[in-house]
Amino acid sequence: MRHSSTLMILSILLLPVLALAVDTWEPYPKGLSGFEVFGSRANFGASEELPRDYFLFTGPSYGLNESFHLSAFTGGILSEGFDTYDDFLSLVLFGNLYGGFTNPLKLDAWYQADVFGPWIDGTAHTVGLELNLDGEKAGAYTRPQMTWYRGEVGLPNGHLSSLFGIYYKVCRNAEILFDVTADAEDGSLMHTSTALGLNRILNDKLELILEARTQEPAEGEDRVWDLTLGVVAVW
Repeated sequence: MRHSSTLMILSILLLPVLALAVDTWEPYPKGLSGFEVFGSRANFGASEELPRDYFLFTGPSYGLNESFHLSAFTGGILSEGFDTYDDFLSLVLFGNLYGGFTNPLKLDAWYQADVFGPWIDGTAHTVGLELNLDGEKAGAYTRPQMTWYRGEVGLPNGHLSSLFGIYYKVCRNAEILFDVTADAEDGSLMHTSTALGLNRILNDKLELILEARTQEPAEGEDRVWDLTLGVVAVW
């Protein structure tokens, strides 16, 4: 499997992390009330052997009630030479289990189903939790999740991973983020990626999301970065 295809799968599984990260994937207002667009450029700093691919994720969200919403994402990956393309469809059901909008301690959960295009020929199902502790100026969050794969996805089935992060409000409308992701392997957690991010509220309907994420390189390989720019609209 191409490195870029694996990277696309991992990026799709991070959709609940990117979308409204830190504020933090709170339920949308009832009805069709949100739309999200994320674009990424992969493998900055890589050797010539690795493709510098483009990723696009976009889709609407529908609020079911005050605690749950449903999102649908589609998009794909386009290689730098524009010679290969792959796509996917992702459905996410998100719900707040405890805390609502005002409690400093919040517990959320989601279920995500992914169908990948013919190049990858597979599906994925993910269940996850998100625990947030929000303060006046800073906070912390963790997101454990388990993923099951079907077809020729090329990743281990029953994949358990978790994200651990902190954020700091630099002003009333902006937050900076730092998080690490770890995968469970042989009964222990292995550090797999690190990210720096910025969330900036542009107005009462738009939020800008920036992220730079690096996967921990294998021995002898270069460290590379994936840069993501996202816009979330809520009305």
